[in-house]
Amino acid sequence: MPEITKLAHGVEGLFVENSRFNTTLVSFNFYLPLMHETYEENALLPYVLSSCSEEYDNFRKLNIKLGNLYGATLSTSNSKMMDYQCLNIAISVINDQYTLDGEGVVNEAAKLLASLIFNPALENESFRETDVNREKLQMLDRIKGEINDKRGFARAKAVSMLFGDDPYGVSRYGEEMKMEKVTGYDLYNAWERMLRTAFIRVNVIGAKLPNGLWNAVSSAFSAIKRDNVTEFKGFNTPAFKTEEKTDYMSVSQGKLVMGFSLGEVKAERDTAATTVMADIFGGGPYSRLFTNVREKMSLCYYCACQAVKNKGFMLVDSGVEAENSEKAKKEILNQLEIMKKGEFTDDEFSASIIGICDSVKSLEDSLSTLNAFYTSRAFDSSVSSPSELTKLIKQVTREDVVKAANNVTPLVTYMLLPEDK
Repeated sequence: MPEITKLAHGVEGLFVENSRFNTTLVSFNFYLPLMHETYEENALLPYVLSSCSEEYDNFRKLNIKLGNLYGATLSTSNSKMMDYQCLNIAISVINDQYTLDGEGVVNEAAKLLASLIFNPALENESFRETDVNREKLQMLDRIKGEINDKRGFARAKAVSMLFGDDPYGVSRYGEEMKMEKVTGYDLYNAWERMLRTAFIRVNVIGAKLPNGLWNAVSSAFSAIKRDNVTEFKGFNTPAFKTEEKTDYMSVSQGKLVMGFSLGEVKAERDTAATTVMADIFGGGPYSRLFTNVREKMSLCYYCACQAVKNKGFMLVDSGVEAENSEKAKKEILNQLEIMKKGEFTDDEFSASIIGICDSVKSLEDSLSTLNAFYTSRAFDSSVSSPSELTKLIKQVTREDVVKAANNVTPLVTYMLLPEDK
């Protein structure tokens, strides 16, 4: 069972013992309210923080230090979780037992991570514009590059339609015009706000917790006045929008994305049932959408379903020929009605349970996926492991699945079709 230790006001340490790997991962996760006003600067902040610090003030110095730590690697991400924005900075390093002289490289790696987070390279209460502009250019490239992934672009459009003015509808990396305006001073204020007000979970995943690590983290936060700390206020079903839209671009393959409300998904049992329902509907190769819409009826190149349970919505996206788009939409809705009537087979139900459990079990095959699992569940009432989640999945009944399906309501449809059709 993972262990949680309170380190400071609104700061927790989570140790997950896992001896399968010869490396240990230390991850700082900062959870902040998801807001239009702060989205872009928050999204950019972890990338700037992970690029240099006061002590390691350029790439060369930082990379030399990482090399001296047996090739330790840094990773950074920005993601949306419920009504929160999660900023993640992590380091992965070889376990102490595998070093040449048994030196404590895990603690040293954690110290480096703390240097990046707590002592960034600053000038006159502002991040250095050279660092900000460098990372901002990369972020702008990511934003502009999203349109090149037409499947991802279409999905993002459908999410934006579902959420309207809600900040959850903003692209993962933010809006281009707002990102261009972010300054070093803006980032400095965002950094101070993050350290002062974020709910913080420090994940350590490895064979053992290094001696003194939690004390070092507690000491780092002792000098920071923590106030107005972000609190989890429970899951609120958003006021989804209803809309249909078609865009035309120079694409060889059309995209059809449909957005659905999942209704009330609060209890863990509801979450497990919704997971199975969505999987039978459009998960693996045994799913209704794959075997019927794609294989039997040949209405699309792919047809898959993803349920975002902690935000109460589900997407079905497919690659279609323009002439089959309406037929595919109609058949997707027909397959949903079959789910609601409980007319899926016992084989489909059993295959889904097995497939989900295998998928959850595979989370433990990599430190990064395991870290992502625990990061996404920071606001759960209790910390459960992947193995405990599989137990919950195995308890789901056909009746639970039918109930979950009957809570699903179609809301938006977005089509991206070729210009010449």
